[in-house]
Amino acid sequence: MAIMAVIALPISRLTKVVMWNIPQSLQFVQYNTSILNAMQFIKHDINAAAALAKTEDGKLVIEQNGKTINYVFNDGKIIRSSGEDEMQWDMKAGKVDWDVWQKDGKGYAVEISKYVGAARYNGVDKKMENSYVFFAGVQAEAVK
Repeated sequence: MAIMAVIALPISRLTKVVMWNIPQSLQFVQYNTSILNAMQFIKHDINAAAALAKTEDGKLVIEQNGKTINYVFNDGKIIRSSGEDEMQWDMKAGKVDWDVWQKDGKGYAVEISKYVGAARYNGVDKKMENSYVFFAGVQAEAVK
């Protein structure tokens, strides 16, 4: 019986890893992939931007040659909307925050921070945390 108790302890820990941690990690990777897909669109839009702004309610506004593109992070989704279409990326456990860098009152870059969070008893465990800075094509040249 004592031998069985000694063997059962490592097996129970291994079972927890296989049954809980691996599937949870796969979900985090899926959420992070969704965020990275959204980042590609944001980067593309910022590279072609003539003006950048962040509204008081946290919306990222990108002006491009008479066209306005809005990005909103709300309820675990990034929503991209323009006059023509709307796209969205789901990321239930993801968190994205953006801040527009300005010089002389004009936005020239966007700093984006993101992570995938796991709820813990004492807060949130941030996984896959990164920050990015994307420069607007027209404004970036003016800052140099």
